[in-house]
Amino acid sequence: MKKTAFFLLVLMLGGTAAGCSLIPRFQQAEEQYLETRVAELLDEFPEEEAVEEHIVETEEVPEPTATIEVTDEVTQEPEEVEATPEPEPTETPKPTPTVESFDPGEYLGDPSWEDRFDEVKYWVFNSDAFSAATLENGRMKLVAQTEEPGWRIASTEVLSRAYIEAEFEVQKCSATDRYGIIFRVPEKVDYNQGYIFSLTCDGRYSLRLWDGIAKQSIWVKYYSASEEINAGSSKSNRLGVMTIGDQISLYVNGVKLDVIEDDTFAAGYFGVYINRDKTDKLTVFVDNAKYWLDPTEK
Repeated sequence: MKKTAFFLLVLMLGGTAAGCSLIPRFQQAEEQYLETRVAELLDEFPEEEAVEEHIVETEEVPEPTATIEVTDEVTQEPEEVEATPEPEPTETPKPTPTVESFDPGEYLGDPSWEDRFDEVKYWVFNSDAFSAATLENGRMKLVAQTEEPGWRIASTEVLSRAYIEAEFEVQKCSATDRYGIIFRVPEKVDYNQGYIFSLTCDGRYSLRLWDGIAKQSIWVKYYSASEEINAGSSKSNRLGVMTIGDQISLYVNGVKLDVIEDDTFAAGYFGVYINRDKTDKLTVFVDNAKYWLDPTEK
């Protein structure tokens, strides 16, 4: 028994010594296996491409903070405003058409010369065998002394191409009592020649060539009636005469009555004329005498 036990003890110690030498070998074999297996696995799978991460740095912008102003005022509710009614549409007024004027006293503009008889300036106020002239209340009063024609000549420049105009108010008159404008008077001394444009009390007009030196009166235009003439006593008429070369145009109250050609007198002075036929002391008042130089005729 003791020998058996001893034998067993020797076997155990021998096994133990053999086991101690086997352990390092086993570990070494295990490590070699693991290295070989890892290498095989790496060969089986492809390498992953390296991914480069790009990081963009951003700056945080703070959100704006609303500023609230605090006041002590109490907010009042808005007052109700009554709605203003819209105006009803109105029609746009149509422009008034402009009417062209054929009255030289209007379309020629401001006159070159004018006398309103506010003072004694351009005329001789006196009395002679044929007529008497006085200045009364801003007008010339001209009275026929006999049945012979009488006139007063204005002290102005000699006129050739011109439009002459004057206003006449006749007093009591009848039939062929007449008054008007004498023009193109060639001589300043005696004034015994020229044209006479006159109206009669019964509403007719005429143009005569007066030659006192030859003691004759020649009709250039015999008496002709016109509705443009205000006929009768206590009536007013505006007489006008336009002279352009040998053309003589006659106007009454802005209306052209006639155009006559005559070249007997080319230029001269002008004045106012009176000639009684039926009425003793035939009287006319003259106002607003004027003329325009170089006129245009329509």
